[in-house]
Amino acid sequence: MEDLHAIATEISLPPSSSPEELVEILFGQLHRYAEDFGLLSAEYTKLLVEFQRINRERRILPRQDRELENTLRDLADYGFVMTDHRGLVRELSFNLDELFERSAVHGGFANGSGAWMPVICPELWSEELRRFADPTVIEIGGRAQPDVSDISRRLSMYALRPTPNGPIYWIFRKIKRTRREDRTAEIADLVFDSGSEAMLVTDAQGVIRCVNPAFTAITGYQPEEVIGKSPELLQSGQHSPTINREMWQILRQTGEWQGEIVNRRKDGELYTEWLHFLATRDVRGTLKGFVGIFFDTRSARRYHNRICELSHFDVLTGLPNRTLFMEQLQHILDSVDTEREHLVLLLLDMDNFKEINDIHGHEFGDVALQAFAAQLDQHIHSTDLLARFGDDEFAVVFRHIAPGGAGRVAEGLLQVLRHPVTIDEQELNLGASMGICIYPENGRDLQELLKNAAIALHEAKKSGGDGYRFFSEQLNLERSERLALEAALHKALPYGEFFLVYQPQVNAEDGRIVGVEALLRWHNQEFGLLGPDRFIPIVEEIGLILPISYWILRKACDQQVTWKQQGLTPVQMAVNVSALQLGDPFFERSVLDIVQETGIEPAHLELEITETQLMENLHLGIDKLNRLQSLGIGIAIDDFGTGYSSLARLRSLPVSKLKIDKSFLRNIHADPYNEAIVTAILSMAHRLDLKTIAEGVENVEQIHYLVQHRCKELQGYYFSRPLAVEALESLLTGGGVLSLPPVRMNAA
Repeated sequence: MEDLHAIATEISLPPSSSPEELVEILFGQLHRYAEDFGLLSAEYTKLLVEFQRINRERRILPRQDRELENTLRDLADYGFVMTDHRGLVRELSFNLDELFERSAVHGGFANGSGAWMPVICPELWSEELRRFADPTVIEIGGRAQPDVSDISRRLSMYALRPTPNGPIYWIFRKIKRTRREDRTAEIADLVFDSGSEAMLVTDAQGVIRCVNPAFTAITGYQPEEVIGKSPELLQSGQHSPTINREMWQILRQTGEWQGEIVNRRKDGELYTEWLHFLATRDVRGTLKGFVGIFFDTRSARRYHNRICELSHFDVLTGLPNRTLFMEQLQHILDSVDTEREHLVLLLLDMDNFKEINDIHGHEFGDVALQAFAAQLDQHIHSTDLLARFGDDEFAVVFRHIAPGGAGRVAEGLLQVLRHPVTIDEQELNLGASMGICIYPENGRDLQELLKNAAIALHEAKKSGGDGYRFFSEQLNLERSERLALEAALHKALPYGEFFLVYQPQVNAEDGRIVGVEALLRWHNQEFGLLGPDRFIPIVEEIGLILPISYWILRKACDQQVTWKQQGLTPVQMAVNVSALQLGDPFFERSVLDIVQETGIEPAHLELEITETQLMENLHLGIDKLNRLQSLGIGIAIDDFGTGYSSLARLRSLPVSKLKIDKSFLRNIHADPYNEAIVTAILSMAHRLDLKTIAEGVENVEQIHYLVQHRCKELQGYYFSRPLAVEALESLLTGGGVLSLPPVRMNAA
């Protein structure tokens, strides 16, 4: 009734009229205008086409023309059909095929009068419409929702029937969807076409209207083989007929049914599926059809098993992964008798896995891991646990070994892993490091055992690898202290806890201070004053060496400039350079920026690089050092004599000074080997016109020997320990000369 009054108001009929009067007036007007409506629609369409042609030619549309075109386009969105009570078309508007998106080939309205509405639009010729007994106005569609028919998603439709056996008037209006509705429709189509679950859509009588590709993949039936048929064609005969009837009965009553059934594919093969059927209804609640969604449960079980396998086993080696290992170990711990039984937990790392990957590539490394796992697996009993934890780390639990036998077992495994393996015709010795933890002595729960075994493994790797370490409380204390040091080091630079001290370097002829070496110290509130040997290795491991190194360089350069501004005799500032700095692509730029920003003269700066670091990173650093030296910055090789540089290589390096390692000065008169090395270094440097400096000078005998063999500069505790800024400034202010013993340098 509300629909009837809404139409009456829209076409300006008096809304106070009775329903019978409204229907009589309405159908009277429809009879008068039906024929004119179709002609008018055709004229509007022709006029719209003409306007579009003119606009394309003119290219510029005035605002009035655009408004008129939009008005004509809106009028073209309406259509009209009059049929008799049987559905035979008597009158129609020009644009119906365009509205219905149908052609004559597909049974459209091209035949005009004489076309059959039930054939063209079976969706509209519903049982409900055929039951009309009174003059009626009924809205067939009108909302863009997915639970109504395909046409009612595109058109808003009204059917008017004045008498039970009289003509039926159909009015259509195109629904213009919003962008959001278009996007929703696109997503629905994507889900239907690309989903892994089979889908079929039926009408209200259960006749299949469409299926998706997954339906074909599971059943073997192409869409044209099932459309127009009942889903019962998939029945296997494994269920009684009553089950099928009950399913449809429940579905019609409740709107939903789901369960597991056995069906038959096109090739006759039986399969089990999980089926979920839903009823679809239009906006008035009228049943429109059913949507069935199902999947092959055997495939689902295979996928489930595969997922479980992937989540519990390592793909590369086939061994249990960390997750499964921890579940199994927890189960053992829950059932073990702590009074009588002991468990031995080993964590293992391949010693050279990174080098294998770097040299041979990751595929070769994967094969090496498989070989490593196979060697382990061959020597593990069925009652023991073996797993790959990740990368090159493995874990083993031995259940029936006394604590005293754990070392023998570990040594046996090491012997096995030392055996060479052949990969791609290349023989490799894999080797391993092991950390050992005993239950219950070293831990009573899973996490504690793994933590303590990891601590022992870390110590084994620090010792050089190819060995094992047992967990102990001392290791635990050391590890805890190490972690505390790491945490404190991350705060040391921003908190201003680092400072520099300076050790003088003196001229071997007169004792004048000609340079200083900047050395790093750290004072922490918890740990007190620490020397570099205590914290520099940790700094390198945790990745703080670069920012700290550049801080040292800037601080040292600032200090040298400050001394110069104070009027003190300029001395050369020696600063150590790490291997990571040489490999830093911004090393050269960073040094030049610091030199420029601090104002230090390049000739007053010397960079010290250990011989070993220089030789190992020569390809990364030689060009950078050459350019820095060309600007006047000095380059010294620190710890010279420990890296075994050749004479030819030394001549090609951008070096201005050699620094003899202090290890060669110990017992130099009593050790012919050390004496020969120092003599050779000094002789070679003299011939290459390189400066020399000896570090670690502590007694008169060393000074006497070095001066006689023409060493140019000396550094060590004999002259001075590393000094704070104030103490060094006092020395420089007082003349900057330190006493030498009464020895003379031999004549050149």
